[in-house]
Amino acid sequence: MKNPDFNTTEEKSSSKTLRVSGIILVALGAIWYAVGSFLEIENNLLLNIHIPFLILGSIFLYRSRQLSTKILPADVHNIEAAVVYLRPFSEDESHIKKLLPWKFISSFTSEEEQLSKVFKDFGQFIAIENPSKSLPTPGADKIHIGDAEWQKFVLEIFQKAKLVVIRLGSSQGILWEITNAIDLLEPKQLLFIATKLKSDEYKELKKGIKENYDIELPPITEIQGRRIGNGSFIAFNENWEPKVLPWKIPYFKRGISSKRVYNHVLQPIFEKFQVSWKPTKNNIWLVMATGLLSSFFLILLITIGKLIIQPGNIDPFEPSDTINHENRPSYSFETNRDSLTYAFEGISFHYLSNWEVVKENIIEDYSYQISCLKKGYYYNESTGFLILVVKKEIDPREGIKIVIEDFKDRPDIENFNETPLSAIQYLGYDAVSCDCDYKEYGTKVFVRLVTFKVNERSFLIKKFAKKIEELDTEFAIIEQSIKFE
Repeated sequence: MKNPDFNTTEEKSSSKTLRVSGIILVALGAIWYAVGSFLEIENNLLLNIHIPFLILGSIFLYRSRQLSTKILPADVHNIEAAVVYLRPFSEDESHIKKLLPWKFISSFTSEEEQLSKVFKDFGQFIAIENPSKSLPTPGADKIHIGDAEWQKFVLEIFQKAKLVVIRLGSSQGILWEITNAIDLLEPKQLLFIATKLKSDEYKELKKGIKENYDIELPPITEIQGRRIGNGSFIAFNENWEPKVLPWKIPYFKRGISSKRVYNHVLQPIFEKFQVSWKPTKNNIWLVMATGLLSSFFLILLITIGKLIIQPGNIDPFEPSDTINHENRPSYSFETNRDSLTYAFEGISFHYLSNWEVVKENIIEDYSYQISCLKKGYYYNESTGFLILVVKKEIDPREGIKIVIEDFKDRPDIENFNETPLSAIQYLGYDAVSCDCDYKEYGTKVFVRLVTFKVNERSFLIKKFAKKIEELDTEFAIIEQSIKFE
């Protein structure tokens, strides 16, 4: 285990060596990848040599920062005006986790490191080190303390802390720290971090704080949103009323690191403590990249426009005589020249260019789903047109009942309502339909289900939107053009 009282000269030297080696390895990996791509090397083994360079370089950089982490003696008297960071040890990200593909780009700095940089003007940023680890996680200055003494140390450090930052969790240690923080600190001294929380665990925490302190924490959808990785800080006014500081930032201020978000969001906390706050600057690289992309698409649109208005062009979206239009909704819309066409196994339709189509197999060689969703679709933007295809004939009523039961069994759906099944004509086919509505993560969703059979295949159409009237208007171009052959 690393020396618990100080950083030795040997450790500092090793840290520097690892840092230099890591930078060299990452640079070599990046250069090799660029050269290989430019030369169009076809040998995959030779082309992918950069991968171990990048991984090993990243490990060296991480280990370098571990060795350079400052270790403090467990003496409260030597700590002044500190920011105390408390978190569940289970949330400390190992370097192996950081090397997963979707995290590799940001693996050079952890969440804790970014927080330590943001709070550097507040005072010493300290945390208790996980005693089960041989080396500290980078970020805060670490204090090694045994299981028997940590609670006493936390109570003492609360008396000297300028600000206490607690990452919410469900461990007994965190619950004890939250309870004592509320008992001993002024409201302005306490700041919660809420991210990656499980709904049931947060409900229990929220209930316990409400019962014991009459403090009403906000609902999980308000603090955490519905996108992976979203979160918020929760601060308190003088009456212990929570104020949510969501992790949102203007587009041009964004970057790979979360430090920009934290700094922007924490402005009220800096002002409350009268600590100098520096505004987050625009990301010049993002501004340049957006400008270049905008110019490219503008040129592309102008070029396409010139081609479209040339005489003799044939409108590719003439209505087909092979489709029965008798029972379709009476939409009135002009042919949209920003439309695209999708076709797969006899299913084809037009859709707007600001939507995207995804096809995914459900059961290989038996069923699949085609989803047409607005680009940038998330749970809080519930608008989409789904086609489920089963390569055998299923009774439409039974098929729609299965889907409804699946809705009712989902834990994220509340207040589910349904209309009785009804026989209708849909696109010229005998079909069964049902309208539903429910709340998903607090958002009202309206759904129309339609099932029918065509040529020994069964189809289920699922339309969903935020407003019930949109079920008849939002998907006009799809339903005007869709074919089942």
